[in-house]
Amino acid sequence: IVKELLVKVSTKSDVYNADADWCSEDMLPKGTKCRAEGMKAMARWLIGLKNDKVSAQKTFRMFNAFLSQKGDLTQSGILSKSELAWLRLQAGCSMLKICEQKGVGDQYTAEQFFLLSRLMMDEVLQVREIFAAKLHKGLGRGLPFKCLPLDFMGMYALAGLEADERLRGKIYDYVLKDINRRREYARNLTQGSATCSIEKAMAQLPHILPDYMLLFAISILTHSPVYKDNRDEESLTLMQQCLWFILEPLITKNDSYNFGFYKEMLERVKNYVDAVEPTNETVNAKMWALCDLAMSVLVVHTSTFETSPFSEIRISAMFFKRHDDPMFVNVKVYLPEKFQIKQVNNNGKKTGLSAALRTTKTRAQKHNIPTNRLNESKVNNDVPDSTTLDMSVEREEEEEVIEPKRRRTTRNNNFS
Repeated sequence: IVKELLVKVSTKSDVYNADADWCSEDMLPKGTKCRAEGMKAMARWLIGLKNDKVSAQKTFRMFNAFLSQKGDLTQSGILSKSELAWLRLQAGCSMLKICEQKGVGDQYTAEQFFLLSRLMMDEVLQVREIFAAKLHKGLGRGLPFKCLPLDFMGMYALAGLEADERLRGKIYDYVLKDINRRREYARNLTQGSATCSIEKAMAQLPHILPDYMLLFAISILTHSPVYKDNRDEESLTLMQQCLWFILEPLITKNDSYNFGFYKEMLERVKNYVDAVEPTNETVNAKMWALCDLAMSVLVVHTSTFETSPFSEIRISAMFFKRHDDPMFVNVKVYLPEKFQIKQVNNNGKKTGLSAALRTTKTRAQKHNIPTNRLNESKVNNDVPDSTTLDMSVEREEEEEVIEPKRRRTTRNNNFS
């Protein structure tokens, strides 16, 4: 399949309206249809192997090559725009399908994961729509044993850049459904059963709780080509839209929203560096700025500042690396002054808020839809009078870290 079909040099074929960005599958030339079917066959073959890591790595590299070359693997330059769109879409969907299978599905790299996520920003609307639908289907299929890992929920953040209102609303509904599905499963899991103790259930929460999607979204956005620099206000405005796209359903439609959990999670990440480019100061500054920006958005939309996390927080070693200095504590704010929140007083009142951080009204506010969340006015008086974006926190000597190949503890309960 690979030698005789996928990497074979393409020949020019007649296409109905060759200048169009998209066409129906029936209108594709026979050769392109065969290549798409070949990718599907490769994915099914690899899933059947289950634990062949070498074959999985080679397959991921091949599919990733289709993505990096925009669908033109052999760079022949003779394929039409619609053919290229179908080929990179099929390569991405095949990768999603493989990633549902534990074993072979865990062999992708962080770089391949970032490149795959860019299909959410593809230039062709139909590619974005079909890929988002496949992503949603993979996240909800067979939870928690036979679905895509929680990492992939971070890809939804890129829908914050979606210009098509219909598709944006559709993806937002996907996010809500996936969040609610995982919350319901986590709720049932923590109630305990004869086959799963409370302690065992709590250990699995980092792989189930949708709140962790914020971490993966930060890593994806850090490596997004749209995010140029942490001092670029235009880029930060776009990143704010992306963060709010996933934070809105996480915090405004959650009666158990815990500000302290998010605060501690972001503080810990600021003491890490990027796992892909750990020595690149520009990349690290972009990542830390996203932590500051996420904290700013949270404070703007939080009325009750609970300070105690409800679960032990773990950081994925696949996307984040411990700082070489074990005593490193990152207290610097990496946002321009325009994007900074000045202060939260002892009464929880936010003062000195920048206009740049006043995000648009939530969907519930726009349409006067009541949410499940109580509009509490009571504020925890233990919140100190200090800058909200001060990320200083005492480092724990033994901080739990998820190994990159042990993400799915619901299938394999071994931790390192």
